[in-house]
Amino acid sequence: MKTLIKLFICLLIPINTWAILDIQPNSNVPFFISDDNLYSVDSQIGDLTQIGINNFNDIKYLSFRPDGSLWGWSDKGLLKVDIQTGKRELILPAKIPLAGMAWKDDKLYGAIGSSLWSYDGKNVKQICDLSQYTASLEIVSKDTILIENNGVKILQYFDTIDISKCRLQTISKSYISLEQKSKIITIVKGTSRKIAFAVNSYNHDKINYKISFKQDKTPKSGIKIISDHPNWGWSIKGGVSKISSTFMVNQVIYGLEKGKYTIVNTISAHDTGESHSKKLIVMVVEPDPTDELYIVSPSMRPSSINLDIPSIEVNFGNGILGTDNPPELLTLEQVNENGSVIKILGKLNDAGINGDDTVGDYVYSGIFNITSDIEGKKNYRATAIFNGELVVSDTDVFTVTRFPIGPPSADSFTDEYSFISPDTGQKIYLDKLIVAFVEGTSPERIEEIVAAENATVIGSNQILGSFHLQINSDKTLELLNKIIASFNSYPGIEYIDIAVQPTF
Repeated sequence: MKTLIKLFICLLIPINTWAILDIQPNSNVPFFISDDNLYSVDSQIGDLTQIGINNFNDIKYLSFRPDGSLWGWSDKGLLKVDIQTGKRELILPAKIPLAGMAWKDDKLYGAIGSSLWSYDGKNVKQICDLSQYTASLEIVSKDTILIENNGVKILQYFDTIDISKCRLQTISKSYISLEQKSKIITIVKGTSRKIAFAVNSYNHDKINYKISFKQDKTPKSGIKIISDHPNWGWSIKGGVSKISSTFMVNQVIYGLEKGKYTIVNTISAHDTGESHSKKLIVMVVEPDPTDELYIVSPSMRPSSINLDIPSIEVNFGNGILGTDNPPELLTLEQVNENGSVIKILGKLNDAGINGDDTVGDYVYSGIFNITSDIEGKKNYRATAIFNGELVVSDTDVFTVTRFPIGPPSADSFTDEYSFISPDTGQKIYLDKLIVAFVEGTSPERIEEIVAAENATVIGSNQILGSFHLQINSDKTLELLNKIIASFNSYPGIEYIDIAVQPTF
């Protein structure tokens, strides 16, 4: 953002030298120093205001406090600057070669070499010596520290620094994530459903550690779970060639009593203290063949479309359970996240016409044109009036996206950028990564992060929210590890995996 503002200001006035820039938090007005002068800029109309004249050549950094006051670091120490008059007040005399400063929660942080210092308005103290992890630090914003180690620069966030132990948490632990497709499933009482989880691990610092998997369910009784995950968990061995592992947990859930059940699935890395949890809602229903109907959530073929395609024919299908007297038709509806109807698309049938394959197989189908003028997710469900009551299915999602859909082409995978892992025997590609973002991350933010790492989206799995990226490669595993670490520095990354074959 600051870079864009600098470019904007460059168009307004010929300025010879840039020193520093910060943005006033209350008004969002940029303030900057150039040619020894202090300026503010109205980014709406393009007006520059010169506040201080020929008095700012010694200031190295500017930072606004959360209360809106402007502070600077000069050759003489810490200054407070009046943004109306430009008058300076020396608050803390000090001749220290600071490498960036920023206010965060009414505490001023500064970087000196590989040490992190703080000022609380009264005292200055060193709070961390990070020399064991980095050669130098630079504070670039109130949230971010730029770390340089062996010539490599990586963004590190304040929240990922363990102040009590003075260590970088992303260096001191490896990365694990739990992946599950469904957030809610419905089971007819007396039947079962299969579900699978993916346990992903990325061995960031190549240490040995152990991952365990556990489930907590509420209430304790009413459903039964049979799982194939090992009671002792999984052991991850450090090694240059084995930087990523995925373990599948397959389960069968039996519906014993009607009700709503919450399952919290948690994986933990015992040697690093890291954990990751996801919630699964299980609805157990008890249909009566004589007077109850259960409608399975809709399936869609295809389940996603690109934004630049005006419309596409989608085949919707809903199965039913629990009755020998099925309704003639189901109604297909588009709803919002709260379940309110946006529009009715039409009727689904089980008569072998209009997109239905088989007569009387208790699967109702239909073909409808779906438009793609708005990017995002569309929620669909099926309903029916049965014995005088409205029966509603769970929803499923159709995605409209700007990104390429499906796996990348096989032609993009070349042996030139691959090697065979001696641990697993898998072929690993050094010029590709699979990155999943936290649910709700905007397409614009995804594009911003991908562009910042000089990568390109070449495929995506919209159901899992993962993206296949083409990255710059010098054909070494060392650079791949650096790029993975750089991606991991961004908030909003769900997990990162290496590409081992030309499919997801």
